[in-house]
This record gives sequence, C-alpha cells and structure tokens, in this order.
Amino acid sequence: LADTPPATIATKLSLHPFVAKKQQQLAMGFTPTQIRQLTALAADLDAGAKRSKFAPWDGVYRFVAAVIAR
Repeated sequence: LADTPPATIATKLSLHPFVAKKQQQLAMGFTPTQIRQLTALAADLDAGAKRSKFAPWDGVYRFVAAVIAR
C-alpha cells in the first residue's frame, strides 16, 4: 500500500483523499505484524464491548494504550 496513490485508497474506502493520505502516512510507522496485532486487538475489544465484558470506553482506552506502547 505504500506505493498506492492516496486517491486510489480514498476511492476504494470511500474516504476523502486528505484522510486517506494521512492514514497512509500513519500506517507507514507500523510493521505489518503490528498492524495485524492491532487489528486483532480491535476485533477482540469490539466483541468484548458488545458482550458487555467491559464498558466501550474502556476498550478505546485499552486500544490507545496498545498503540502508544508499540
């Protein structure tokens, strides 16, 4: 995705090109393994919040902490 033009990403994801460009720049700071781990964590936190295992904002805080700790 590093070589994909932001306009192409924006079209495929229905995003504004500016947002796509900023997200692409942000993603460059992560390894593919880190992205997979954070995606799995986000899915687990989403499922946990939907099953009322914790408050939704607790899931957000956990995710932000994981991103910062990378």
